[in-house]
Amino acid sequence: MATRRYSDSFYRAAVLGVKDEQGNRIPGLRSVARGFKGSDGYDMRRPLSPARKRRVREYWHELQQLNSQPKVLFRTPVRKNLKRAQAIVGQDLRFQFKVAFIPHVPVRGQPRPQIEVTDDSVVVETKTQQNEFLEFNPSALARNPGKEIDRIISEGGKDSFYHIRADVHMIKLLFDAAKLKTKVFDLMRQYDGHRPLPSRSKNKDDRPRDHYWGRWLKGVQVVRLKKLSAREKDSILNRFTAADKRNKQINVELRKKALK
Repeated sequence: MATRRYSDSFYRAAVLGVKDEQGNRIPGLRSVARGFKGSDGYDMRRPLSPARKRRVREYWHELQQLNSQPKVLFRTPVRKNLKRAQAIVGQDLRFQFKVAFIPHVPVRGQPRPQIEVTDDSVVVETKTQQNEFLEFNPSALARNPGKEIDRIISEGGKDSFYHIRADVHMIKLLFDAAKLKTKVFDLMRQYDGHRPLPSRSKNKDDRPRDHYWGRWLKGVQVVRLKKLSAREKDSILNRFTAADKRNKQINVELRKKALK
């Protein structure tokens, strides 16, 4: 199979960033990852070596995965807090990113959310809602899934809504506490590593063990809505879809750069 050729404009955009069609700045690898400065060998006025081009492509692919859903960038000088935040939201720690990509749907006109990192959670606070990221204990989930899900619900709250987290992604549907338990049980049964993958899955032809739930079922995002009208709540719950479409458009524009 022929190797795909990437243009010089792709490498420049991937490292330095690029403006989209609306004039918004899409950050490049130099802004969010370590080791892409000119002094590191990434002077974009000069040709890159094959090894450096390969590293750009690897990081760019990972950045695409991280940006496939709406995120807010979390920066902190406290290295421990950064690593903890990255681990909780499911980032691959083999990549040396300088930021944590925290799932969050931004609201035009509202200030940047407040982010707090503790030993076992990340909390994102806005004027209208509080989101908290909680991790499953993998061994506890395997031994007694009902008890482990009850622990999560006890911490998150019975009146909260929940997104299930699959690696760095969120399952877009929101579940209440009762439906959360049912859905997690369903996912563990469908992706037990033995039975064929669901027919609706994009990966249905892969080996079942490659999609075993223990590889990707990481935790939940708790959504606590503050006192709002029914109309405001509907607006918040529908906002994710619009932001998701915007992120897909950004990824398409970067791919266009790669082919120029």
